[in-house]
Parts: sequence; C-alpha cells; structure tokens
Amino acid sequence: MPKYNETTESNTTVTYLTPNDFKIDMGRVGNPTVEVQEAEVTEVDGNRVAYREGRKLFKEVTPGNGSTTFDVINENTGEVITSLTYANFRHVLYGMYVHLATEADT
Repeated sequence: MPKYNETTESNTTVTYLTPNDFKIDMGRVGNPTVEVQEAEVTEVDGNRVAYREGRKLFKEVTPGNGSTTFDVINENTGEVITSLTYANFRHVLYGMYVHLATEADT
C-alpha cells in the first residue's frame, strides 16, 4: 500500500559547464590558463528542482603540457569532431578574437 500522498517521480541530475563562468587568460602575465565552473542540475519530471555549483576546473598551459591533446566534441550529438592540443586551443581562441574584432570594425 502506498504511503499517504506518495508520488513516483523520475528525476535526472546532469552536470553542466556554467555558461557564465568560463574564464580564459591568454597569458599576458604568466602562462595562459583556462578555468571553468561546473553546475549540477536536478530535474524532476522536466522541472528544475535543485541547482548546485560543482567543481572548478583549472588548467595552466605551459611549455611542458602544450602538446597535450583533447577531443573537440559536438555538445548536441556527443560526436568527436577533431582533436586539439592545449597550445592550438589558445590559437583558436585568439583567431576567433581577431575575427570578431575585425567584423566589429567593419
């Protein structure tokens, strides 16, 4: 026999990268760094019921680890698109900056 007012709910907890807490220091002083903040979101029947900040992840790009590779993943499909090194990731970001700045100037 169910308890009084008992409901059966399906819940899902997912860890996300928080969109407002992705920091990149291109290394004007010291080595380039990347810092991201995770968040844990719990949903019950499609409704958000809990939000908790998760881990802060930090990586300093140094001459010793610049050749470390990682997968570039499509966030919608999970498909690995290509791979980059830490050093090349920095170049991609700088190239995007130059592209956006040039676009804004025209």
